Amino acid sequence: MKKNTINKYLEKHANYPAWIDIPAVVDLSIVVVIPCYNEPNVKSTLDSLAKCNYQGFQVEVLVIVNQSEDEAEEIYDANQETLQVLSSWSHPNTKFKLHIIFSKDIPVKKAGVGYARKTGMDEAVRRLEQGNKRDKIILCLDADTLLQTNYLQTVYDYFFAHPKCPAASIDYAHPLNNSDDAVNQAILEYELHLRYYVLAQRWSGLGYAQQTVGSAMAVRTEDYQRQGGMNTRKAGEDFYFIHKFTHYSDFGNITNTTVIPSARISDRVPFGTGRAMMSRLANQEPLNTYAPQSFAAIKKLIIQLPHVYKGGHALKNSEAMSVFLRNYQFHVKLDEIKANTSDYTSFQKRFFRWFDAFLCMKFLHFARDKYYPNIPVKDAANWLNQTYLGANKNVDELELLTKFRQQTNT
Repeated sequence: MKKNTINKYLEKHANYPAWIDIPAVVDLSIVVVIPCYNEPNVKSTLDSLAKCNYQGFQVEVLVIVNQSEDEAEEIYDANQETLQVLSSWSHPNTKFKLHIIFSKDIPVKKAGVGYARKTGMDEAVRRLEQGNKRDKIILCLDADTLLQTNYLQTVYDYFFAHPKCPAASIDYAHPLNNSDDAVNQAILEYELHLRYYVLAQRWSGLGYAQQTVGSAMAVRTEDYQRQGGMNTRKAGEDFYFIHKFTHYSDFGNITNTTVIPSARISDRVPFGTGRAMMSRLANQEPLNTYAPQSFAAIKKLIIQLPHVYKGGHALKNSEAMSVFLRNYQFHVKLDEIKANTSDYTSFQKRFFRWFDAFLCMKFLHFARDKYYPNIPVKDAANWLNQTYLGANKNVDELELLTKFRQQTNT
């Protein structure tokens, strides 16, 4: 990517000018970006990174300690303590350069993980573009995440072997060996929900069904810029970011290394792992997820696409899907898609650009609220295990998660 193009991206999209004055090394290839807000365990994440083995390229790590202009005193104090920990951190195996960014006094309306992640990723653009490596990769982590020792080398090797890959999801697995059995059960159910969500979309025929975990994603710096960078959502920023890339055939799934996100409780964001854990433990009831009928309705629509392309408008949909499509003026959109495509392959591709991951989620929420209420994740996962994966009996959550982990990594 040309220098003037980079400058145009930063001028248009960056929240801040450059934070780091020290020049990057010429063979810098990976920058790891870690948002850090009231994070007592960030040292463990850095220690885990320091244990990673890699060669042939250089790595920098950016930790973005962040807080709003109206932060609570205890958060301010916690961040000050974190800054002290970071400034004195060292590890005998460290090969990477650590940079600490303290982003403070962020407007309350903007402050959150998306804003912090964007701040770091935009700085990563500046750092990477100073180097001469072909593969320039931004890696996203969280400040409570552990890694396998092959993490950095595996990511680098994947992008080197797949030069057209714009971005990738990385395998992840929450720890199930916590000291509290209730925590283990809660995180087991939550990850089962995440895996079920992806696999049920694949069963439905949605090609963009991918894992979207903020601590387990990577992107080339040039593709990051082409897509307008990271969003500044307070939660769900990972979902909205990674689905900018999932419609590309070269989107990657890196399965030879595993990220280990924390299973801790948190109320920092309105949804996500920490919030789900807090709700599950407080309610002491099984976690619920989207009903199978919702995915069956999607599958029924997709199966009829060849008929639609040949001129048929009389679709046989569920009532939930029929009402939803009417709300989005489906017939008008369908005519527009057909008018701008010359064969079924291009029609199908353009259709899924419209019925994308965001519209799919809107349908699932619509169907949940109006037609098919959520059901226990164990029941939904057993249905999918039998319908999609050919099992002949119900099994427990752990067996389901083990199988779903294998399936989502293919």
